[in-house]
Amino acid sequence: MIGIVGGVGPFAGTDLVEKIFNNTEAKSDQDHLPVILLSDPGRIADRTSFLIGQSEVNPAHAEFEIIKKLEAIGASVIGIPCNTSHAPKIFDTLVEKLNESHSKVKLLHMVEEVGKYIKKECPKIRKIGLLCTIGTYESGIYSQVLEPEGIKVITPDEKMREDLVHNAIYEIKSQSNPVMDIAKKLLDAVRH
Repeated sequence: MIGIVGGVGPFAGTDLVEKIFNNTEAKSDQDHLPVILLSDPGRIADRTSFLIGQSEVNPAHAEFEIIKKLEAIGASVIGIPCNTSHAPKIFDTLVEKLNESHSKVKLLHMVEEVGKYIKKECPKIRKIGLLCTIGTYESGIYSQVLEPEGIKVITPDEKMREDLVHNAIYEIKSQSNPVMDIAKKLLDAVRH
């Protein structure tokens, strides 16, 4: 059973569930994989605020509690659809807490999975563009994972990251269906 920690961008959890269903070969509804999404956004502290020192509350603690609930329900593999949650300061704490609790779940590392996918499916790619929150930029997690594989990570300049990309992502996280016009305008400004 797949467990998904939702609420880290509330629409990201539902997006991941949809991707799982869309990529499952099934001839009937019974052929689909069992999935549990537990979205509790009010419990999980803002990841970027923690990473840039505006908050002392590590979101790993709430994510751990949600994973333990998912495990108790029967999840054996867990995904967290949030780039920023995979920054070492958060993810390593989460892994440590799971190990201390003798958890049996397999916790996927989303950024490492991206690296594996690129290496297998797109082996000629040597550069990728990255648009993400300030917390993800600051953590350097994509560079840490991809650059040893020979893939250069290209990011917008600092002003563009802060003024446009980060704000667009926060707009999208608050309202993704449909994406608000302000988020579209901010991202469009990145292209120009």
